[in-house]
Amino acid sequence: MDSTLKELAEEVATLRKVATVIETNMNCIATIREKIGRVSNQTILSLEKHRSLMMKFLRSDCKKYTNVETAIKNVTKAEILINCTELDLYGVFSLKDYVHFVDGVRNESYAYDVDYNPTQVVLASWQQKIVFLCSPSKGDIIKKHASIYFRSDIDIIEKNNMTEITVLNKLVPNLEESNICFYDFMNFMHNQLTKVEIAELDIKLPYISYSNSIEKEKYFTCNLKNHIELKDIQELANVLKSGGFLQVNGNNNNVHHNNINITINVNTITPNEWIRANPPGDREEKTVYHQRYVESGGTASHVSFCREVTKNGYKSCHSGSSRYYKKI
Repeated sequence: MDSTLKELAEEVATLRKVATVIETNMNCIATIREKIGRVSNQTILSLEKHRSLMMKFLRSDCKKYTNVETAIKNVTKAEILINCTELDLYGVFSLKDYVHFVDGVRNESYAYDVDYNPTQVVLASWQQKIVFLCSPSKGDIIKKHASIYFRSDIDIIEKNNMTEITVLNKLVPNLEESNICFYDFMNFMHNQLTKVEIAELDIKLPYISYSNSIEKEKYFTCNLKNHIELKDIQELANVLKSGGFLQVNGNNNNVHHNNINITINVNTITPNEWIRANPPGDREEKTVYHQRYVESGGTASHVSFCREVTKNGYKSCHSGSSRYYKKI
């Protein structure tokens, strides 16, 4: 009985705090409702410390969601799915829009000390870098052996009492292949260290969640290092852990390889994927819309691009000399 009363008292205190935040941020809450809908109490309370970040997120050109399941259903291989952990919200960004968003956050952080520590949601079926975990402060030991085994640069992120290891210079087609590489690496480690030393490192795979919205799909989240400093799309290649737009320059067929460089190739994005990620603006001229696609790296002709737009549920309209698309 006492524990129940204590829980109820804590809930009342939280609700009072939420009400206070709403009262002092009415305009911001109204904008959130308008752009996202109803959000969690955690998101509302985030306005106490992260109001500036919230306003940047609301103004950003991304699809905004309150839960990961809805976000997973609406992300394409031409986009990235980011969890803004401070806000308890998810954003599905095009590459260009995400760099622009981070640029704004970085400029704001210089003046207002804005915190931004996002995670990327990685779908198991997408190509990805090899990611695994180990005990805190053990990253340097893993890095020494992993760099030899994979012949790759190794990234280390210390966070939440765990060390995250990323093999930077290798892409695998999906999580299953990543797991195979991980277990092969573990066999290598057992030949280098004793069982006791291996146990102390506590090397393991990331926690995997199963999607309720996409059949047989799984996903995991991972941290993004030095994220606030990235300044262009190509720098994203070093930061992101997955994406249909990543490509390898070099021999990626064998675990043991040298001189590998992973970059972003927008030409791997199909017109259909680009259109879903970047829908035409309201009354945006058809020629302007196609030019926007070309400037992002697209190669489809104007005629074939128009055909793909109509396949995505748009019809061609005109008003005077203006030609534009309208959602059917």
